[in-house]
Amino acid sequence: MITLLRVLFLLRVLFGFIIACLVAGLVTVAPNVSYHYVAATGGIVTSLTDVRSTPLRVNGGFFIFRKGIFDYLREGEELVDGPFHRLIQEQQLFAYEYNGFWKAMDTFKDKQQLDELLARGDPPWEVWHR
Repeated sequence: MITLLRVLFLLRVLFGFIIACLVAGLVTVAPNVSYHYVAATGGIVTSLTDVRSTPLRVNGGFFIFRKGIFDYLREGEELVDGPFHRLIQEQQLFAYEYNGFWKAMDTFKDKQQLDELLARGDPPWEVWHR
C-alpha cells in the first residue's frame, strides 16, 4: 500500500537528487544497533562510544540513479565496493539523510525484534493506521 507519507518521502529524495545533479544517490540512516566503538592503544582500551551517540550514518539500502551510472559499473563488482567509491572520488554520490524509523532485517534477531514491534499492535512503519 502506497501512502501519502511514503509518496512525500520519495518526492523529497527525488527532489534533492535532481537539485544536486549527481549520478547516483542513496538514503542514509542513523544506525539502529546497540554496538559500542572501542578505541585502544597498545592493548589498553582508551574509550568506548555508543554508536548511536555519533554522527555516523549507514547505507539505508534505497538508491536512485541517472543513466550515467552505467559508466561506473564494471562486470562482477558490488555496487557499493566498486562504483560508489569511484563516484565518491568524483563527488557524484548524493546522500539523503533520513531520520525516521528504519530497521534492517538481516538476521534472525532483527526479524524477532520487528515481529515484537508488530505484535505490540503499533509498529512504527504502519503509518497508514495513524
